[in-house]
Amino acid sequence: MKFTNTDNPITDFNDDKLGFKPLVKRIANSIINSNIDTTNSFTISIEGKWGSGKTSLVNLIKNDIKKNDIEKKVVVMEFNPWIVNDFEQLVEYFFSELLKEIVHESFDAKLEEDIWKDIKKFVAFFTPNRISIGISGTKMTYNLKDILFNKDEQTLLELKSKINGYLEKLNKKIVIIVDDIDRLTDKEIEIFFRLIKGIADFNNIIYLLLYDKAIVAKSLEQFKQEKGERYLDKIVQYSLSIPKVHSYKLKEMLNEQITRILKENPTHIWNIDRWSKLVNILDKYIKNIRDINKVINVISIEYPQIAEDVDFTDFFIISLIKVQKYELYELIRDGKYIFDSKDNILMTKDEKEKKRIEEEENNFYKQILDKFEEHKELFYLLYPHISEKEYYKYYKYLPHTHKMLSSPDYFDNYFTFSVAENSISTKQYYSISSKLSFSDFEIFKKEMLNINTPKQIILFRDMIKEIEFRKTFNEIELKNMTINLLAISSRLDVEDAFLVGFIPFREYLLLSFEVLKKSTNKKEILEDIYFHSKIVILSSKLLLFKEIKKDSSFQDEIDKEILNKIERYLKETISNITIEDLINKKYEELRFYALVDYLQYFGLSIDKITEELNQTIFKSKKYFFLILDLLQTRVYNNGDVYDSISHKKLKSFTKIEKIENYINNELDKSSLTDKELNLLVCWEIG
Repeated sequence: MKFTNTDNPITDFNDDKLGFKPLVKRIANSIINSNIDTTNSFTISIEGKWGSGKTSLVNLIKNDIKKNDIEKKVVVMEFNPWIVNDFEQLVEYFFSELLKEIVHESFDAKLEEDIWKDIKKFVAFFTPNRISIGISGTKMTYNLKDILFNKDEQTLLELKSKINGYLEKLNKKIVIIVDDIDRLTDKEIEIFFRLIKGIADFNNIIYLLLYDKAIVAKSLEQFKQEKGERYLDKIVQYSLSIPKVHSYKLKEMLNEQITRILKENPTHIWNIDRWSKLVNILDKYIKNIRDINKVINVISIEYPQIAEDVDFTDFFIISLIKVQKYELYELIRDGKYIFDSKDNILMTKDEKEKKRIEEEENNFYKQILDKFEEHKELFYLLYPHISEKEYYKYYKYLPHTHKMLSSPDYFDNYFTFSVAENSISTKQYYSISSKLSFSDFEIFKKEMLNINTPKQIILFRDMIKEIEFRKTFNEIELKNMTINLLAISSRLDVEDAFLVGFIPFREYLLLSFEVLKKSTNKKEILEDIYFHSKIVILSSKLLLFKEIKKDSSFQDEIDKEILNKIERYLKETISNITIEDLINKKYEELRFYALVDYLQYFGLSIDKITEELNQTIFKSKKYFFLILDLLQTRVYNNGDVYDSISHKKLKSFTKIEKIENYINNELDKSSLTDKELNLLVCWEIG
């Protein structure tokens, strides 16, 4: 993306979007054609708020004069009082600049020398301790004492009259443009007006002064015994207020910039309804072209970094708040902790703590609404759920489609301009989900296993349910999606996933079941899963069958014979599983207690597997620890997590005393590996 300074004032009518041209023409023509009385200096003020277009207007006037002043009757001089900070410096600097313009226009060596001398004498009345004015190539010495005490020296009025005479001989008007007067300090403003009112009010000079009248008037009141506006009225002969721009014109200009940004940074979804609500209230916040430029400058740089992972309307709002009310921006940015806390509380289900967080959240909203009343409508658009007005609410809010700032999953994106490592970007999601319906599971698996944190796996599941489930797929795609999700479920072994209350194996298996329900060829898909697929493990097949048996409406949609066939297959398979099979992981991660549970679920005897357990556990030290490993389970207790071998569960299958005796009397603990020692610790815990 090409970055440009959109806040630069315009210099050409081709860029005049505010309709200044007729006004510019009238002022420029009046100056060129001597319609302004310059017997004394004439002062024109161009007044307007910061960003209203004052500099653009005067640029157009200046350029129109240069273009149409065929006889070269006007000299334009730009004077910047910012670089001086006291009265004497200001006088010196002003006359140095004025002298350059006069000498440049005279082309008379003798006249140049006379002008230089008299201006230097004139300045000496105001800067008695120093004179440094001059022009390039002119070198003269002058004794200040002679100026001040020579009885033949002219008076101040005589010198001023001579300078006026020089200016009249030029037969040209000098237009002196002074911009940004309202940015000077109070003292500097007072000094500047003293200069042009009492010292530099020469003939044939026209001042074009640009300022915010309210600011300048207030500054002058500190030094004058009258109202600032009244003082200005004595100095300024013609006041021109910048015409107000029609709101439709500002919106048109804003829309042009936004269209450009969105064209360069296409987004998947743009909620036009929410944007329309914002446009309806923008008049309160976008009052001039500079307001547009400020927010567009921010968006042009920051939005492209995160365009696909935020909502444009919300990004515009938060950018607008950032440039207009930074304190509010900081409050919103730092309010993220509420969302984090709420997520944690929802998992703990602690009612007291949940109430505390809700009160904290309400206080957060109240603090902002009380303090920033003028921005509350923007705040309601960011957090529509807190508004009492239905106008701000909408019922098709989809967190992963719209990616709003009020969504905890996307909030940080608006302030970091990046997607967190433990999250999923829109680009990453579509890259993975596009392979979800592939017939080649390995391609999908390779992409899917790139997400490996609990939050990423939860997000991907939620995004599939929200985004993919709203699409239409053909039967082949539904079949591939069902099998791929079922197959990947057993491969999402995420450490500490329980901390977010999420078991990937089960959740993705249920997701697979949801996809299966959408198919009209359920029988064909089930036959593939149970009798042909080599990528779906036994545990997944067993758990899916249990889910099917719980869903009576699903069973009504398929032939009962296929369910009976699957049940026979599962019974036969698990009844033939041996302890050796479990030890050798023939059936992936199917462990002893899980096998027992499934045998009992199908009404099969557990005597055979129990007998094998007792025969194998004391077969050797190697087998003893292999069996202990099969019996190990992870325990979650009041926030604590540890591995254990439950004596209580195990005593239903073997005698605990025999194991204790084996550990205490027959094991040489000095020769055990770290893993074996850890298994003994698990035994002690159990």
